Amino acid sequence: MTGSEHAQEHFLPVSSLSDLIRAVQDQGYRVLGPTILHDTVMIRPIQSADELPPRRMRRTGRGPLSFD
Repeated sequence: MTGSEHAQEHFLPVSSLSDLIRAVQDQGYRVLGPTILHDTVMIRPIQSADELPPRRMRRTGRGPLSFD
């Protein structure tokens, strides 16, 4: 890429994430994503965006995860 060329930015709306996951799975791939299991964030296979945690999480001290 030369100095006069610019990288194009791409944006995928959250509403299209499940479609992307399905398209990747249709190609024979397994999709992994962050999930919450027993109050712990774990990377596990997912089938759709509905299995992903909320976009904002926080933990205060040693207490349970809190979702904003």
